[in-house]
Amino acid sequence: EARITELMENSDFEAATSDAPRKGKEELDFIIMDLLQTEYLSQSQQLAEVVQDEMRKNLNIRSRGINQAGFRVLNHVRMPSVLVEVAFISNKIEERLLGQEDFRQTAAESVFAGLMRFIERYEKEARANAGSQ
Repeated sequence: EARITELMENSDFEAATSDAPRKGKEELDFIIMDLLQTEYLSQSQQLAEVVQDEMRKNLNIRSRGINQAGFRVLNHVRMPSVLVEVAFISNKIEERLLGQEDFRQTAAESVFAGLMRFIERYEKEARANAGSQ
């Protein structure tokens, strides 16, 4: 299901950008992209978990879980990365929530809190690894 969504979203993105990849993309480009995604896969998963945890604590909306897919907007990123979908305008209840400034503020603060928790954890692990060497 995540792969189907990835293909649909990426095709829309590529159609809307003037620098869409050329047909028959070179193998080297694909390999480099795959290596970059794989390098940060574990950290991206951890980041997604803490952001989702903060959103679950602070927002009164259903959690849809965490999925992994190679969305175009996350390609060629040289750091842990996530795509956060807070709510959907196709859902009438969530559409109304998105119209409320306090909901949007709480959502933004939840993403920020998750990011800060991730950074603190990452720095703590880096210090521990540096100390053991």
